[in-house]
Amino acid sequence: MPPPEPTAGPSLDDGLLPLRSVRDVVTCYAADTIHAAAALMSERNVGSIVVVDERRRPLGIVTDTDLRKKVVAGGVSADDPVRVIMSTPVVTVPVRSTASGTIITMMRRGIRHLCITEDGTPGSAVIGIISEHDVVLLHGNNPAVLAKEIGQAADVGQLSSLRDKGGELVEEYVAKGVGVRFVADMIAEVNDALTSRLIVIAARTLEAAGFAAPAERFCWLSLGSDGRREQLLQTDQDNAIVYEDPPAADEDAAAGYFRRLAAEVTAGLEACGFARCPGNTMADNPRWCRPLSAWKEYFRSWLRTPDEEALLSAATVFDFRSVSGAQDLEASMRACINEELASGRTALVLLARNAVHNPPATGLWERLNVERGGSHRGCFDLKLRALKPVTEAARVLALDRGVHGLTGTLDRIEHIAAADRGLADIAPGVVEAYELFMRYRVLYGERGEDAGRYLDPARVSRQDIKRLRAQFDAVSSLQKLIQVRYQLDAVGLR
Repeated sequence: MPPPEPTAGPSLDDGLLPLRSVRDVVTCYAADTIHAAAALMSERNVGSIVVVDERRRPLGIVTDTDLRKKVVAGGVSADDPVRVIMSTPVVTVPVRSTASGTIITMMRRGIRHLCITEDGTPGSAVIGIISEHDVVLLHGNNPAVLAKEIGQAADVGQLSSLRDKGGELVEEYVAKGVGVRFVADMIAEVNDALTSRLIVIAARTLEAAGFAAPAERFCWLSLGSDGRREQLLQTDQDNAIVYEDPPAADEDAAAGYFRRLAAEVTAGLEACGFARCPGNTMADNPRWCRPLSAWKEYFRSWLRTPDEEALLSAATVFDFRSVSGAQDLEASMRACINEELASGRTALVLLARNAVHNPPATGLWERLNVERGGSHRGCFDLKLRALKPVTEAARVLALDRGVHGLTGTLDRIEHIAAADRGLADIAPGVVEAYELFMRYRVLYGERGEDAGRYLDPARVSRQDIKRLRAQFDAVSSLQKLIQVRYQLDAVGLR
């Protein structure tokens, strides 16, 4: 039998979604028989067993589901070694992982168990295990379960109902004070699962209608707030498709197929509560459903000899993120951006100017800079004057530093600040401010019909107004950093 089990470390509890590490983790060796492993699971009344080596390093995992599907229904002999049916490799997390982090890992990897090891890698001893069942028992609503249900949905109607549950989770978590970044990550995983399932359903619909998929691979891209993994509420769509360049003779056929696919998917998203983009930045618009060569030409035109209006109107495209399909196409797009930015900084200066264009407050007493006309007169535009300045500053800094693997606003800020002393001094305040702005948008968005964009000071508590004002210094400091770094006064572009 395996060596004695060490005592587990601290529980996986971040104070938000408490989880426990299972101290009495049940293990066996790869050469042990399936029958022996199953008997041990029954004796210890557990639903899984971790397969380890002589140093208790995890090699695989066997669950009740594996026994049912592979032994009872699949015909594998119970006398065979357990390594025949174990799932491998295992996904591991360190002792001090947060509860929110474990849930996101489960969602991204589509798994039901995580092994806790001494250093978080499969190369160290296993000391605990977290199961999806633990999450459900200890928290109640598990977003990982929701994502799995979405992946199994048969039609758009089912997907729409499931996405409504996602919205309910957002409201519940935010109201309970759960970290807004976790909530944003969680709902991004739900939205990604939804989009991926819609793509599968759309492809089947087209096949049934006689439209065969072309040989060219494609990648579905999320743009804007969804690309940044910050779409906490069901706002409008921003998406696109990039596909491999087909032979000249097949260009029309490939374009026609992918546009039909995009039309099916965007219609499905609309049925699930995501409105069409007012600016039509959507994959069913031929402009945003293009082969890789066309996308590269877009980036060249935007960055090499930029037209300010065209560049700024397409700025959110630079927050693109692959959701489904060939991720190497996304990587090729990012490589093109790097190449073009190396040839000049005019585009960066124009983007920087836009980041400082809308200050959040004015006057000695930091009065809210409210709308002066229109249907939202007297209201504070939380998106334009609080969230957008940070988003756009993070974007231009990321483009300048070649940080293309991260699209989230706060991920960009924190990553760059690690090597940027000027930004490091103000980054904690910027992060705190942005998280508060996101939280308020959800809280007040639930009560209105504008997704929380406009706050009426007369309807916002004095305490919340005070909290908002307290964060404006951080936004102003970030805008000043951008102004100085890109010499906006000197070039007359403030």
